[in-house]
Amino acid sequence: MIQLQIEGQFLDMNPDTALNISVNSPFFSTDTIAGSTVYDFEIPFSDHNNRLLRYSGVESVSTITGSYPVIVYYNGSPFKEGILYKDRRAAHGNLFQPSYLPGNNDV
Repeated sequence: MIQLQIEGQFLDMNPDTALNISVNSPFFSTDTIAGSTVYDFEIPFSDHNNRLLRYSGVESVSTITGSYPVIVYYNGSPFKEGILYKDRRAAHGNLFQPSYLPGNNDV
């Protein structure tokens, strides 16, 4: 099970949410730097998520875009740090559609 923590609170997520994460080890690479990949996914549009994402589902709010440091939890344990991005059209119907950019640090 995947969970995302922003500001010490977990986002509401569907139990079947999948988040692709590429883990690259630079241990044997001396001439290249592993790149990061942005992954899109969906989370429910709830009051709790709306508050954590600064009311991005409300059109009258001027801070519609933004980024948030997140910690990804996998099966209840912290796994990876990263950044959650929401664009101008973050809310689609009953879902937010943010993007996740993995960081370079494990937790």
